[in-house]
Amino acid sequence: MKIIIPSMGRGDAIITHKILSECNYSVCIPESERDLYFRIPNDKKILHPNNIVGLPAKRNWIIDNLMDDECVIQLDDDLVAFYNLSEVRKVYPENVWAVLYETFLSTVELGAEFFCWGSQSDAKMYSEFSPFAITGYICGSAFGVVKGSKVRHDEMFNLKLDYDLSLMNAYVNKLVWKNQIYAFCQKRTFRATGGLSNFRTLAIEKEEIKKLKQKYGSNVISGKGKRGGANRNIVGDIGIFLNLPF
Repeated sequence: MKIIIPSMGRGDAIITHKILSECNYSVCIPESERDLYFRIPNDKKILHPNNIVGLPAKRNWIIDNLMDDECVIQLDDDLVAFYNLSEVRKVYPENVWAVLYETFLSTVELGAEFFCWGSQSDAKMYSEFSPFAITGYICGSAFGVVKGSKVRHDEMFNLKLDYDLSLMNAYVNKLVWKNQIYAFCQKRTFRATGGLSNFRTLAIEKEEIKKLKQKYGSNVISGKGKRGGANRNIVGDIGIFLNLPF
């Protein structure tokens, strides 16, 4: 199992590696940014060609080039904690690897190709009656891909990668393994710098939703609602829901 942190333009702001102090991980960055990530040891850096531009292209490159014999997990670079929601406590660094690996093993037993954890780190949103799920939204901030999967990110999308991946996986594979007992806590997206935050706006978000509707039709539903589960609304006056599975 490989744990990869895709990053760009956040040499001073990357924080996910702090909760992976007891794990074997790598930070994947453009060749041109090697020196910007001086906080990351050289043996933890993996450089991709500078012509790999955009997050979907980078995620695909990671799957195609950094997969080992089991799986590759991709974690956003702005994760601040990993929680056990059933016990309302942080997972100790020495136990993080075991939780991630157990989730992978359950995925293989189920016969799924993608796995993830809860999309909400607030324990109040956790349902003890639904600790696991086999369908639904794949949280883009923390997910894993089993070796052999043919599903890739559509490089037409710049921001709604997780929505597109969730719908594509639901159509192709039907299954995803979600270990909702655990969840990563992420910094507020619109407050971050670097990465996608450099060009994220509500106007672009709306354009991305339009492209989703063109690709998936009635399985992408506009509206307002509560975040969580297979449905997830976005920041602002507009909302979006995914009809999963379909």
